Formats: sequence, C-alpha cells, structure tokens
Amino acid sequence: RFRNLEMATSPRRPRLAVPESDSVSEGVFLFKPDSGSPRKEQSKRKSRGGSGQNAKKSGKHAALPPGPPSAIDQLINEFWSPIQQGIDDILARQNFKVYDDVVAFARTSVESTTAPSVYNELPAAVVLTGINSPDHANMYCGLNKRLNETLTPHTAVLRHKECSSLKAMMKTVCDQIISDAQVARVGVDLQGLQWWYDDAGETAPVVIIVEDFEAFDAVELSNFVTVCSSYRASLPIVLVIGVASEAETLPRRLSRRAITLLNVAKFRVNPSSEVLSEVFEFAVMSAECRYRIGARALQQLCDSFLYNNLSVSTFVRGLKFCVIQHAVACEPYAEVLLGLLARADSPPSVGSCEALQATAMFQCYFESEPHNEVDLCTDDAVLWKRLQLGVVDDSCRHSRFSAGVRCLQAAVIAVPNSTHGLSPFLPSLYAACAASDFNTTAEGDTGQAVRDSGLPFLLKLMTVIPNSALERLLQFVVTSLEGCIATLTNLSKQVSKNEQQTVLSAKGCTRATLTAVEEALSEFTRCVAQPNDGGAAAVSAASSAAEEGNSTHDGRGKRRKMLHRVAVASEAARAEAPLAKAKTAAISAIGRVFQENLTPPSSSTGSLAGRALCFDGTVARMLDGRPRVQIHRALSAPQTYLRTNDAAHAADEPTDPDEAILYRLVLECGKWVNLHDMLAAFAAQVEPKDGAPGKQVQARFLRALSSLQFLGLLKSTKRKADHVQRLTTASAL
Repeated sequence: RFRNLEMATSPRRPRLAVPESDSVSEGVFLFKPDSGSPRKEQSKRKSRGGSGQNAKKSGKHAALPPGPPSAIDQLINEFWSPIQQGIDDILARQNFKVYDDVVAFARTSVESTTAPSVYNELPAAVVLTGINSPDHANMYCGLNKRLNETLTPHTAVLRHKECSSLKAMMKTVCDQIISDAQVARVGVDLQGLQWWYDDAGETAPVVIIVEDFEAFDAVELSNFVTVCSSYRASLPIVLVIGVASEAETLPRRLSRRAITLLNVAKFRVNPSSEVLSEVFEFAVMSAECRYRIGARALQQLCDSFLYNNLSVSTFVRGLKFCVIQHAVACEPYAEVLLGLLARADSPPSVGSCEALQATAMFQCYFESEPHNEVDLCTDDAVLWKRLQLGVVDDSCRHSRFSAGVRCLQAAVIAVPNSTHGLSPFLPSLYAACAASDFNTTAEGDTGQAVRDSGLPFLLKLMTVIPNSALERLLQFVVTSLEGCIATLTNLSKQVSKNEQQTVLSAKGCTRATLTAVEEALSEFTRCVAQPNDGGAAAVSAASSAAEEGNSTHDGRGKRRKMLHRVAVASEAARAEAPLAKAKTAAISAIGRVFQENLTPPSSSTGSLAGRALCFDGTVARMLDGRPRVQIHRALSAPQTYLRTNDAAHAADEPTDPDEAILYRLVLECGKWVNLHDMLAAFAAQVEPKDGAPGKQVQARFLRALSSLQFLGLLKSTKRKADHVQRLTTASAL
C-alpha cells in the first residue's frame, strides 16, 4: 500500500517511444529514427549535396568523376571482354532445351487437366542438375526468367535456407506471387493464394521451383506436396524439383503418400563436363582468342574442376583470375601488349619497350636465338617488327595445335581401351599436349614426353578398332584440317604482306598433311568396299600348311611346329592383304597429323610475342581454399600482409597485431594454455615494465583471446580452471 502511494505521488519519468523488438536478451539497442524525422531528411540532403552553403560544404566530399582507365584495366578488358561475352552465350544456349522442355510440360499438364482426378495428382518436373552446385543458382534463375517470359508471371523459388518449415514455405510462395499490400489481406497460406487467384481472374498456372531438393527437410517437403495437391482442383499448381544426384532420390526421401500424389516427368541438364568442353573450346582453342594459358595453369584449373565440384562457373572464374594476374604482371610493358592486340604499325613509348627488354623472359629469348641480334636491344623498330611476326607465328601454331588436339581427342574416344593413359576430356587433353612435345628428334628417337604420354601405344591400339570407326575418324581428321586451313586463310587476309609468308608456310604444311590423309581415306574406303581377297589367301595358306602338318605323324613336337607355321602363314597372308595395307597407311597418316601439329604454341622455344601473351603461373593456391593454413601464415608473419615497417620490426617494436603476438605465444604451449601465464607473457611483450598488467593490457589480451577463439584456434573448457584448450598442432598446419 505504501509502495503504491509512493508511486502515485512521485513524478513519473517520461518514457521514450521505442518500437517493439523481437529480441528477448538484455543489452543496449540502437533504433533508427523514422523516415519522417528531420535528422534523416537532413542527412539525405547532405548526401545529395543540398543547395547553398550545404552544397559548398559537401562539395569537397562529392564523388569525383572516374578517370581514364589504367593500362592494366585496358589490358584486362582487351583479354577478357570477348571471352566473357562468348561464354555467357554458350551457357545460355546450353540450357535452352531444358527450359523449353519444362515450359512445354507445364503448359501441357495445365491444358490437358480439364477435370482433376480423384487423387489430385500434382504435375512435377524433376530436373536432374548434377552435383555442380555452384552452377545451380544461375540455372534456376534462367529457368525462372524463361517461365516468366513464355508461360506465367506467377512463379516462386524455394530455397532450403529460407524454408525450414511448412509455414516458411507457404509464406515464401505467397510473398513472391502476391504483392505486399494484398498479402496482409488474404494471408500467407494457399487458401489466401486461392482467394487472390479467383478475385484477380487469373488463368496462368502457378509454378513453384524447389532448388536443391536434397537440402530440404523430407517431412516438411512431403507435407508441402500434400497441401499443394489438396488445392490442385482450384489452383493450377506445377512443381519443378531440382535434384542434384539421381531421380531415385525422390521416392527415397519423400513419403509414400506424397509420391503417389505426384505426376513426375524427368528432364536432364547437359553434364558439366560437356558444357566445359564447349566453353574451353571457345575461350582457349578458338582463333578469336588472342590470350594464351600455359600448361601448368591449365592443369591446375582442370584438377580443380575434376576433383572439387565440377563447376563451370568456378573454372571460368579461374580463367579470369589468370587474365587479371597476367595483366598485373605485365604492367610495365602493358603498352606493348595493347599495341600488339590493336595491330599498331608503330612501336609504343620507349619506356615500355625498355621495360620489356629488362624482363627475364626477353633475356631467355635473346639467349636462345642462334644469332644474338643486338638490334633487338637497341632499336625499338626492330623489336616491334619481331613482335608482330611473333604474334602471327603464334596464331598459326595455335590454330594447328588446336586442330591436332581435336583429332587426338577423336582418336582417344574411338579406341576402346583406356590403358594408353590419355584422357578424352578436352581441357585435360589440351593441358597434357601443351606440357609435352610429340615431335620426334632429329635422330628419329622419341622423347621422354612421347613415351610418357602414351601416344605410340595409342597408335598401336588403333589397329584393332573396327573399320567403320577408323573411317569415321579419318573423316573427322579431314574436317578438322579443313577448318584449320580456313582459319589460316582468314588470318592471311588480316595481316600485312610482310607477315603473310608465315601464314602461307603454315597453310602449305597443313594442306600437305590434309592431302596425305585424304589419299589414305580414299584408299581405305575402296579396300573396305572390295571383297577381302587377302582373307581368302590367308585361309588357303593356312589350310595348305595344316594339310602338310596332318600328313606327318612324328609326335607332339612336329605338331607344335605345324601350328606355328599355320599362324605365321596366316599373318603373312593378312599383311599382304590390301585392306591391311590400307589400314596401316591410314594409321600412319593420323600419326603424321599428331607429330606435325601437336607442338605447344607457347613453349620455351616459341616466339617472344607468344611468351609475352601467355600466362603460365601458379593458381592452385588461389583456387583451392585452405583457410587454416592461410590463417596460420597471416598470424605468424603479419608483416607480409600488413606491409609494416621493416626497420620497426627489426627493432623489436610491437607493431604486430595483438592476435599475432598472442598466437606466437600459444604456439609455444602444449595442449592446455594457462591464461595467467599467457597474460604475463603478453604484457611483457606489449608493455615491458615491472608490475601487474594494467586494465588496457588486460582488455587487449581478452580481445585477442576472443579473436583466436572465433578463428577456431582455441577453445574454452571447464576441465581445468583458468585454462583454454589448443585445437591446432604444428603437424596439422
């Protein structure tokens, strides 16, 4: 009673109008003012520049207009812009067929269902997307866009992170289909969606896309299918379910009742390996691409694709990273590369040429020349002419090399044996060919790269392939060489008269090889069409040898000799057969194609321009994320990341972050770290003075300790008082 009286007589404090918060924890919260508050309007005026004095005050903070692009930006744009545009077109074209098939299925299922069945079957298009999860977002976005353009504007996309329960699924569907003003009126369930659909007089179907089916909760998704099926009579709902693994996953995860309510149709997206092969052929092997990637970088990109997630977008990002890293490394002589790409007639500035001459690449090229020309180092015009000839020579070699790799891939696919060690995957095969030289030496002996690559063994295995497969292979080789000649013809029209001799020489060699392959193909086709006289001769020779052996009855030894004579006679007769000779000649012609064309276009013996336009660095550390190792390196040597003063670091001044200081102390401890001893050691390094550490040092220690715990290097425990547990060891790092 006295307390109520005191509360009634005491003056009340004014309460602030604080909006409601969903949080139930104690703490201090900052609520932004309403949109109509004068402070926010004033900040908006300041951000817009205002007028009068406000404009003058904010003028010095206004955004400056963008300046001219730097040489690195221009080089990246010249290298990457045509590649990116072509890759986008390829990726969009790859999925168009699947998009159209899903749209046709949805339209047919809605139009054909005039009277729903008793079970209210729900049409469901199961799209088998593959395990390349980084590419799924772009595919679902394109499918949603295609549905909106051709079939219906009422589409909803369900993601497992936003749809952990049935209520969240219903809310996501209603929020994406119905406007915000109408959601509050009709509610966030399918009944409200039905009311809105009937009031608006809509006739288009409602398509619900379920991304990454395996990540959803099976029970909640089964309930969602059951609820959607109950509204099938009044709402034309169509499900699109994305499955990454296989179609059998659907009946294994959903309940039996939900499965019986689905009318399933399967659609399969093209495998990511086929998509990447087409992307690779355009971005690396096409004649329009002026940028070259070396064997080491290509092999690391292929390994990252094959052994991580089979993602095409990750491979494309790796290619872009190679372009950026190469452009940054070529910054001193970027003007030279820009002039080569633009086919300028005059050399660039003197400083850019001198920067190119000062590189180790130029020194290696100058020393590898049989006659060290001093004019390359003294005369910029001579250097520029050599670079222009090198660009043309590199383009010719690249065209012939790409044709050879295509022929080699066709041969690897045609041979029904994988013991030769060559992969039919185009990027891996290209990287293997770029790392090896398949040409024979002057003495006629094959090099170690040829023996390791398995090419001779591949040519031996080609003798056992069927005649029809060999004929198709020869026709493909002819088509590839004709395409190479067409590319060289177009290149000869773009270069000057002084550079046409290089193109004509490469074109003549390719035409001679094409003529030999065409002759082998025509002879092989003629022998296949004729009756096999050699086979009859082999049979007659073998029968005569057998009769001669049967006439002798001198024991097992002569019987064994007779069988050997039969085998030798049959082999000799087959070797003399016209078809066997034609097959051997055809295989020899294919081997000639490999030996003449599979020369790396940017090898160590290439031109100076080919070396300058080629990137052969290391990208494995940048592509393969190893966060724990990188955290260890950053904390052990922070000066390499923060670029601190070396003099101050040598003078033992505490310029390192507190986290790095504490981490070095933790590395000296065992499994258990005593916090009291660690605080004393930390204070001795931060503030080397006698006495207990101050409050500021204690606060810095606690903040560094919390950071190491957040990074997963330490763990608080109750097993020992005032101790933390160390979670990493030197061997694990």
